[in-house]
Amino acid sequence: MTGPRWVRRVELAVLVLVVLVLVGQVLATSAPFAPSIEVEQSLGLAPGLTVKAVTTISSNFAAHLQLTGLGFPGAAAVPTIDYYFDARYPVENSTMANWYGLPQHLLSVASARHRPISIDRLGASALADLLLQPPRAGSILVLASGVLPAPVYSANRNLLLPWIRAGGVVVWIGAPIGAYTGEPIDPLEPPAQAQPVPGGEGQFLNATDLAPGATLLATPSPIATGLDVDYPYGLSEGLLNTTRVEQQGGQVLGFEEGGATNLARIPLGKGALVDVASPVVDLPRLAPALLNLIETRTVLGPVDLLGTLAVIVAPGSRPTTTQSWPLPTALADSQNATVCAFAVETDYLAPLGAMTCTPIY
Repeated sequence: MTGPRWVRRVELAVLVLVVLVLVGQVLATSAPFAPSIEVEQSLGLAPGLTVKAVTTISSNFAAHLQLTGLGFPGAAAVPTIDYYFDARYPVENSTMANWYGLPQHLLSVASARHRPISIDRLGASALADLLLQPPRAGSILVLASGVLPAPVYSANRNLLLPWIRAGGVVVWIGAPIGAYTGEPIDPLEPPAQAQPVPGGEGQFLNATDLAPGATLLATPSPIATGLDVDYPYGLSEGLLNTTRVEQQGGQVLGFEEGGATNLARIPLGKGALVDVASPVVDLPRLAPALLNLIETRTVLGPVDLLGTLAVIVAPGSRPTTTQSWPLPTALADSQNATVCAFAVETDYLAPLGAMTCTPIY
């Protein structure tokens, strides 16, 4: 015999109420965790030509950071960025989405660090106009399609190399620089194919500058460790010979394996080529890696790595770390140089980066 209908309704109402209370308790106890980390830095010169950096970190989670000292000639202004993007032109060892998306990632990471950067986007015609002007001090040109557009470069034209030799700084990512050119197409048409330029790579780098190797390199260079340049991807037939990089007065900035690297700054005349010998992939790792090189002025080079230290911060703690580095003689004798303390969080996809600099005169 069943009970009255109203009794069953009361039981059902009580059951619903209990479920709602339990759900409310679960929601109340599973609010999203908001990670918080703060870095305070001070930097100065101690007696005996020693750089002293004091870093205090507070965090509500277990955080991993790299604390690095840098020195370089000149001032510490963050370079401005010219970024070539023109959807009418083809890509090689890149994709249209990654080519378009890289500056968005750079801006997002810079915003999270509260260190805004300036990026000026250029189409192919504007790029050609830029390369016909003298290079601007403190600016870099980022080329991330793997293909140089025909108004700039072809079998019979090369506006880029003279511009670099006159003092320009180029960050190149994708297929080996000089290997491909491309003509424009209607954006509604299928993507155009890049056109190989016979011997084109030799216009920028000699055959001895290149080296075969792995598509995933194993060992970060000292600068890659200190600045958290966490980008291990490479071109199997287009890596850079580390010995040749150093012989030319350049610096290895990325990962290394078997005498080859996937990222280096190579002087060309008065300027430099920062060659990322890798496909344009994994933007959440590529953007912070590039931004760390840009913010620390390492793309402009040369940079002295004064020292680096890995630290782990326990949740709820506020440790203070003191580091002292001898000042290199070349910087000590310079009439215009800068030293910086750079702190960067090395946890995966973490955006934190902070830098404090002081001039030496």
